[in-house]
Amino acid sequence: MEVSCAFPTALDSPDNIALAERMGYDRAWVYDTPQQSPDVWMTLALAAVRTERIGLGQGVLVPSLRYPMVDAAATATLVALAPGRVAISFGTGFSGRRATGYRAIPWSYMKEYLLAYRGLLRGEVGPYLTLQLPDFAGAYSWVPYLAWGTVLDEAEATGSDHTMAAGGLGWALAYHGAYEFGGPDAVRDLPCGGEWMDVVKRTPADQRHLAVHVGHCVELNEADRAAWDAGGHAMLRNVTPSGTPAEIRDGIAELAAHGVTEIVFQPCGPDVAGELERFLAAATEGNTS
Repeated sequence: MEVSCAFPTALDSPDNIALAERMGYDRAWVYDTPQQSPDVWMTLALAAVRTERIGLGQGVLVPSLRYPMVDAAATATLVALAPGRVAISFGTGFSGRRATGYRAIPWSYMKEYLLAYRGLLRGEVGPYLTLQLPDFAGAYSWVPYLAWGTVLDEAEATGSDHTMAAGGLGWALAYHGAYEFGGPDAVRDLPCGGEWMDVVKRTPADQRHLAVHVGHCVELNEADRAAWDAGGHAMLRNVTPSGTPAEIRDGIAELAAHGVTEIVFQPCGPDVAGELERFLAAATEGNTS
């Protein structure tokens, strides 16, 4: 199992990626959320010139944000700066589209975009070959799994200040995702989901997508804090890979059994270096490979 890390795209991300390389992480991923973050390609280019070994990737690019030629040219540029270290991935747009009020793109659009993108990288002008998409994770030889969480002390409560700062962002995504994909009723089925919805409903319906995604992967927003303070933090272990070192290793082993080959950890909170160090130690203890 490879152990990687992820960062919200920010001006200090290149420095954090360089730190992760010194610690021994295999790869670093950053997000494509231009409505609230610096440009993903510029960030990775800066990381490329500050590092020598660590892999670099986008987790994930949203096709509708750029013309295929732009992503193809940026990919070629990054590969030239960091040969053999670049990974490219695409998604239909969770925060990258939903926070701007749009739904995810259809898979038919994704297919056409990828065909054009891959063809451009090969130097083709068309027609493009049919892209085959596997139906399940086990069909892939490389399956990264992104996770937000934190390593807990043996007796640490899930509602501690540390767990909120370091594990709360991944926990909050359970509410964000439930709202976007299942609506208010799905949120209310979660612990303290009513408190979360009470805050979101203060925003007019046509702007509610903004309220939901404020602070996405960076900080807890007002609705998230309301649910956390009401006791929603009790499900932290259920929705994030948070736990003692032994629990985290067990979780990684379970992911591996389902076909995951790379665990991608995003450190959160004020102590990025400490979170990276503790997670890497938990994930690799006893691993002699």
